[in-house]
Amino acid sequence: MINTKRLYLRRFEKEDVVAVLQYMTDPKTSFYMEQGCLTKEQVIDFVLKNTKNDSKYYAIIETVSGLLIGHFEFYPCFGSHTYEIGWIIQKEYQRRGYAFEGAQALITNAFLNLGVHRVIATCQPENHGSYHLMEKLGMEREGYFRQCIPKENGEWWDEYAYAILKEDFNIKA
Repeated sequence: MINTKRLYLRRFEKEDVVAVLQYMTDPKTSFYMEQGCLTKEQVIDFVLKNTKNDSKYYAIIETVSGLLIGHFEFYPCFGSHTYEIGWIIQKEYQRRGYAFEGAQALITNAFLNLGVHRVIATCQPENHGSYHLMEKLGMEREGYFRQCIPKENGEWWDEYAYAILKEDFNIKA
């Protein structure tokens, strides 16, 4: 578990299904997620599969209320020296700094305790909130990939690639 001033991040529990349903079945909130909006059955499967300690997902719990307000995806990518981070926050809790606070804690833990050299993140160019958050975290845009994500409707999404190195993090931390 990782604690911040207003949050704690933990693995999912079976009882989290109801809270996760609120944002993962909302088409607006889950619009930029690669899998898109999930069904109730898919949410149940997602939560139950990710209750293990080796899961790459962290539930975001608001400390004062005890409510689950979203989750982070955080896992080794390209080996143990690079981790990828992603997030989704329930719409009622967006624009309150929760994603920044939690992401900063995960990145700090990665660099200081896990021996990580680099943390990466991606988003669609239309997802202004996400790439502004990456920049606020000190990440730099390293790439623009055209039509790299196929959507079920036959469309293709472009993607920005961001990263921060441990040495850059140390300068800004």
